[in-house]
Amino acid sequence: MLSKFKLNLISLIYLFLSLSLLFYTSYKSEIIHEGIKASFYAKYYIFSFILILISFASFFLKKNIQQNLFLSVLSSYLILFTVDVLLENNIFNQINFKKYEFQTKKEYDRRDRYQIFNDTKKLNTEVKITLPPSHLYKYNKEIYPLAGISNSETINCNENGEYSYFTSDRFGFNNPDTEWDKKNKLITIIGDSYGMGSCVSRPFDIASNLRKKIKNNFSVINLAYGGNNLLVEYASLREYFEIIESKYIIWLIYEDDSGELDQLSNTILKKYLSDENFSQFLPKKQKIIDEHLNNILSQKTLEYKKNKDLTKKAIKSFKLYNLRNLFRVYNLNYTKFGIYAEQIIKKVKKVSDNNNSNLIVVYVPSVKTIKTGKLDNINKSSLIEILKQENIDYINLDQMFLDPKDYAKYFPILTPGHYNELGYKKISQIIYKYIRNTFNVL
Repeated sequence: MLSKFKLNLISLIYLFLSLSLLFYTSYKSEIIHEGIKASFYAKYYIFSFILILISFASFFLKKNIQQNLFLSVLSSYLILFTVDVLLENNIFNQINFKKYEFQTKKEYDRRDRYQIFNDTKKLNTEVKITLPPSHLYKYNKEIYPLAGISNSETINCNENGEYSYFTSDRFGFNNPDTEWDKKNKLITIIGDSYGMGSCVSRPFDIASNLRKKIKNNFSVINLAYGGNNLLVEYASLREYFEIIESKYIIWLIYEDDSGELDQLSNTILKKYLSDENFSQFLPKKQKIIDEHLNNILSQKTLEYKKNKDLTKKAIKSFKLYNLRNLFRVYNLNYTKFGIYAEQIIKKVKKVSDNNNSNLIVVYVPSVKTIKTGKLDNINKSSLIEILKQENIDYINLDQMFLDPKDYAKYFPILTPGHYNELGYKKISQIIYKYIRNTFNVL
């Protein structure tokens, strides 16, 4: 057994590490993110304080308890660190890839987005990747783009074995550019990656499927973009709907969009909430937007190369980055759609009413909710309560997922985040049927 002096020295080291974690959390929250992600870092502050208290208390424990505590903490961390290293190097995913290849007889593209981006650039120097607006708040100080780079072949994501692509329109959205030239604009879609049609290529997204069902002279404009949230979706409508003025607005609201989103409400986007006449006049600034986003893409490409450095990868695993990220993805954290969400929903309804459009909300449950069968939760009930209060039409997609034996066909073979081609097609059929039956059109 170690002497009391050595054990106290270890306690001192643990206390130092705990304090370092506290200061690092404060640095990331207040300096790097300028305090606008304080709610995200709250749990790390709490964890840091708990570690500090345990480290301090360990000085007063008996030698055997003190030693067992240190061994337990160290061994637990080493196990977690090892698992994180395996996650960082995609060891667990290799098993899933083999499963996919066995079932489909197709090779799974194992490259990440920046790898395929760099490989594709060798053949097409003008290729781009999607740049989610809500993820770029620290870059967008003077102008806040709400879509990607315009008129470009754009790489999106891979959940079905191969990467999805689309050619962006004149404003950077996922539309055939000719949709903007049609005089009769029937439907506008706003939303996040589900509305955008992430991880499938055109014509298998929701908007494309709707276009197949309506007359060719009518237009379906998709303003949805991956990573969007209620505030970005409202801002997109404010900026672009003036040149669309469609008869219907289809708003796909994802169940996780109920958060307060401090990091966005403290940017240029907050002006959309405080001033109903505010506009960035984005449709007239596409050249500036493209230059701005190309600069961001160059910066992020350099960041990607740095993060692939062996030292950077080791630091990521030291911080248990991959495990923490995995927990965020699979954590069932239901949050009520509150005052913040209600405020934005009311503003979207006002835009719709002022333009004599019909607003239809489509509630999109997460895959984790569908798999656990928790379709009746506080997210859904609180949102529907707001919609009923504001007399807004809504579509509940629960009917797609009532039979556990049946719903799996709407998702990729591997653990999915989005729908597959059949899933998006089914949603478009539900939307089309609802508009036809409710408004006696189409």
